[in-house]
Amino acid sequence: MRVLDLSRTVAGGYCGSMLALAGAEVSHCDIESDTLPAPLDDRLVLDYVHRGTATLPVVAPAQIANLVREYDALIEDWGPGILEQLTGGEPQLRESAPSLVITRVSEFGQTGPWANWTGSELVNLAAGGMLFLTGQWDRPPVQLAPYQAQLTAGLLAAIATMAALLGGGPLTIDLSKQEAVLALVNPAPSEYLYSGTITARDGRVAAMPRIERASDRWVYVGPGAALTADYKRYAECVGIPEFAEERFAGPEGRMANWEEHQRLLQARLLERTADEWVAAGAAHHLTFGHVQSTTDLLNDPVLAERGYLAETNLDSHTATVPLAPYLLDGVRPATLAHPQASTT
Repeated sequence: MRVLDLSRTVAGGYCGSMLALAGAEVSHCDIESDTLPAPLDDRLVLDYVHRGTATLPVVAPAQIANLVREYDALIEDWGPGILEQLTGGEPQLRESAPSLVITRVSEFGQTGPWANWTGSELVNLAAGGMLFLTGQWDRPPVQLAPYQAQLTAGLLAAIATMAALLGGGPLTIDLSKQEAVLALVNPAPSEYLYSGTITARDGRVAAMPRIERASDRWVYVGPGAALTADYKRYAECVGIPEFAEERFAGPEGRMANWEEHQRLLQARLLERTADEWVAAGAAHHLTFGHVQSTTDLLNDPVLAERGYLAETNLDSHTATVPLAPYLLDGVRPATLAHPQASTT
């Protein structure tokens, strides 16, 4: 399968790279036009999302219809109406490639009242309902790590494109970044439709230890759900006998005694490393977890054993990057070589 990637954003590029890791032959091509939105001003990120993708020479819009003759699918993320303006649209392209799968990624879809609105990472997260659920209940929402809306949209676009290619085409995929984010927050809408419950940040969670400082780094030391946490077992694990007392048994009691709770816990946690606390939690069947930095992840023994990270060339520099996030019959799909620019 051959895929022509005309994208200019992280979402479209990530769609192409996921297809490349799945075995497709993907080529990226920039289009020479003042009509198109400016590409992301971050060369390293663009190199990452286009890894495993060949680079074609820049072409004029009039050349696209001829170019697609050699491809099974096309990816674009220019925004509604621009493909039609520059190429004549889908009918013109399918005169050249009758079975072409056209994947169109945009902020709010190709149709609808917001189709021509401009978006951004925060706009996508907000409009998709994610920001309503992030952060502490009594504070403003918290943004996720960079490009999560874009990467989610790209991944879902890759799944849809692969399904269309396996079906034989021709199909047009209209993927909205808003809808891609909403897919992540399910089952919140379903819960509301069936029970009238609005899923939101719960104030009772404030009565639970979350991310705390160990002797070397941050660690997650939550003993379970706020309403059902077994604080007697937690007291045994962290070595704080006071936590077994009735006043710490439920969220209301913990909130009433929160200052003392934190004073006891934070002093105790500083006596061990994060690794030691995670091991102690596992021994007591508690869900403790490392808060891993980028450096920690690059040296993570679990990821190393499973072969998830690998060194590859990204144009003028070498970087360690994730491969496909799955194994096929025990083997990690990998496109490690960054293809050289094509001259054809």
